[in-house]
Amino acid sequence: MKRKPKHARPARSVEVRRTILIRREPRLAGKVTAAAVRRAVLRALEHQSFREDCSISLVLAGEETVARLNARYRGVPQATDVLAFPSRVVDPQTAVRHLGDVLICLPRAAAQASARGKTLEDEVLLLAVHGTLHLLGHDHHTARKKKRMWDAQKQILKEPA
Repeated sequence: MKRKPKHARPARSVEVRRTILIRREPRLAGKVTAAAVRRAVLRALEHQSFREDCSISLVLAGEETVARLNARYRGVPQATDVLAFPSRVVDPQTAVRHLGDVLICLPRAAAQASARGKTLEDEVLLLAVHGTLHLLGHDHHTARKKKRMWDAQKQILKEPA
C-alpha cells in the first residue's frame, strides 16, 4: 500500500506592519505629498529586504531646526539637507521596532532641487531614501560604502511608485 506524499503547506503570508509618520513644520508649505514620501521609504525598506514590523518618523523641517539639531548631535552649527537618527527601541506593547527619525531640511532640498534641475518632490524623495538607508546602517564614509549607498538610492528611486 502506497502512502500519499505529504505536500508542504504553502507558507502563510504574514503582513508586516510599517508605520511611517510624516510631519511638516506648520510654517512650511511645499509641493511634496506625504503619500509619495511614504512610498519612497517603503520601497527603500523592501529594496533592503527589511521585513520586520517597524516605524520611522520623518520630519520636513526648516533650516533653524536642522541647524540646531546638527550642532547638538554632530557638532556642526549649520543646516544640512538630511539628518538621520537611528534607533533600535522596541515598543513593549506592540513589539514594533522604531528604526529612527529622519529630518529633511525643506529649504535646503528646494535649493538643491533647483540647482540640479529637479522638482522639490524628487529631491525630498531622494533625501527620504537616503535617510532611510542610514537608519538601516548604510553610510558613505569610504568610497566603497558611498558607491554602494548611491547605487541603492538609484535603484530604489527607479522602482515604480
